[in-house]
Order: sequence, then structure tokens, then C-alpha cells
Amino acid sequence: MLNKLDLKDKRLLYELDLDSRQSFNELGKKLSLSKSSVIYRINNMQKSGIIK
Repeated sequence: MLNKLDLKDKRLLYELDLDSRQSFNELGKKLSLSKSSVIYRINNMQKSGIIK
């Protein structure tokens, strides 16, 4: 079952598409999220097969 993506997940995917070598800290600053939240969201998207 595919999890629904919220706006922050979509923005995270967009930022990763622009530059996948950004640090978790950089992504967090751009999205107003903590580093741990960015890691959590990326891990969830990997587990559900949205990203590899």
C-alpha cells in the first residue's frame, strides 16, 4: 500500500531532484524541518518504494 505524500514530502522530493547531494541539514533548512525529520521522511519513502 502506497503512503500518501504530504506537501513537505513532495517538496523534499523536488529538492532531491534538483540536487541529490544536498545534506540533510541543508534540506531541513529549506523545508523548515529538523535533520532527523528529513532522515525519517527519506527512510519512509525508501521503504515504501517511492525512492531508491
